[in-house]
Amino acid sequence: MESISSQDTIELALTAIFVLISAMVLWKLSSFIKKGRKEPKKSSYFRNSMKERQNKL
Repeated sequence: MESISSQDTIELALTAIFVLISAMVLWKLSSFIKKGRKEPKKSSYFRNSMKERQNKL
């Protein structure tokens, strides 16, 4: 059985770091392309519950 050299370990670690960084960049780009919004979507739960309370009164 062959032993893994330190060069192989370093190459594998650099490849893993490169894959993680590229995945994070693609994730950010997809979020910008998907909606084009820079602010998160606001929930309408509280507005709807307040309207229901006012309608009951």
